Amino acid sequence: MEVKLCKTCNGDGTNTYDIGTHYSDYKTETCSHCGGTGRILKGSYSYEVPFNFDKSKIYKIDSKIVDLIRNLEKRS
Repeated sequence: MEVKLCKTCNGDGTNTYDIGTHYSDYKTETCSHCGGTGRILKGSYSYEVPFNFDKSKIYKIDSKIVDLIRNLEKRS
């Protein structure tokens, strides 16, 4: 795993929004992507199989891995 700056808040841990009033009021909120830390953990995975391996099996397993990663991202 690698620690990276959050691209959503640029490492600040907060996001500031113009709430669109006449006096240009701003609202600051904790970044929902990094939870206010300004940092995220980045991981990756890879695998190697023989060239003649059944590709339908690879796609099936790969889609399960991607679903697990998406569920992990939703929990954060």
